[in-house]
Amino acid sequence: MLPEITKKSLLSLFALFILVIAAGCDLYTSDVTEIGGVDKTVCEQFSDSVFVSVNSMISSDYNAKWKDANLSLFADSLIDTLLADSVFIEQGNEMAYELTLGSGDDTSYVVIKASSSSLLVFATDIVKMNLYDSAGKAYPLSSNEMPQETISGCTQADDADVEQPVIKMRESYRVSAGNVLFQLIKAEQTKSSIFKVAVQ
Repeated sequence: MLPEITKKSLLSLFALFILVIAAGCDLYTSDVTEIGGVDKTVCEQFSDSVFVSVNSMISSDYNAKWKDANLSLFADSLIDTLLADSVFIEQGNEMAYELTLGSGDDTSYVVIKASSSSLLVFATDIVKMNLYDSAGKAYPLSSNEMPQETISGCTQADDADVEQPVIKMRESYRVSAGNVLFQLIKAEQTKSSIFKVAVQ
């Protein structure tokens, strides 16, 4: 029969062991998160082989005299021109858009048909995005935070079989519902003139 002090020590060690295991399990499960909500929807859209193709309009296409002018002077006319040429994307569309940027200029334009005042813009490449109303007034960026579960939960193997995040940009804006002028400017990190965009 073991001495009393040894029994107590063994019981204490056993209790401590159980606590450590339980704490470890809690820590592990709290770190395990899955992509969900609109991010999951967009991930599925980007992975789908079915999409809507849109060729953006570059600045030199619409009017050479506007190229260096203030956007407020031509935003409304540009929106009308883009809509007439079907150069638009719709918020909440069931399919992603494959956007082709113009090769002759760094700046391209598309209209976003916004059905609500809250926009989440996703892209599979890195570009500088600006959103404007019909008077050329910029909508400020609300957030460009990328949730960790979106980064790790939506990946695709590259040419070297290394898993890479599919969603490269996730920006939120507060806008007036209706037609929003979407300006895209190629950045140093922009890898391709063709990439996918979704607006939720």
